Amino acid sequence: MFESSIDRADVEVWLNMLEKCFDVMNCSKERKVRLATFFLQKEAEGWWKFILARRYDAHTLDWQTFRGIFEDKYYPNTYSEAKRDEFLGLKQGSLSVADMRASIPSFHDMLMLLWI
Repeated sequence: MFESSIDRADVEVWLNMLEKCFDVMNCSKERKVRLATFFLQKEAEGWWKFILARRYDAHTLDWQTFRGIFEDKYYPNTYSEAKRDEFLGLKQGSLSVADMRASIPSFHDMLMLLWI
């Protein structure tokens, strides 16, 4: 069940749980949104009712469109950008993610030389 959350990790967990349910239940594209909205409660259910009232196509949304609308509401870009920045700030020893990424072509070239 999803009610609402200010913790974006909760949103991720809920979306991942839904994806697992879809897979286990062999859920058709047409049924994914219906199943997802069945699990909405309280504030989130109110938000969905608002979407139903405002969008003429709400009853025919596919999963990707629903997920996009849901993420806009509960998983804003600012959070995604903060997570990206956090990832890029990670370090392995003295190397940042960006430094490691930049060194990959050199590492690849070294491996190729070893094969020759």
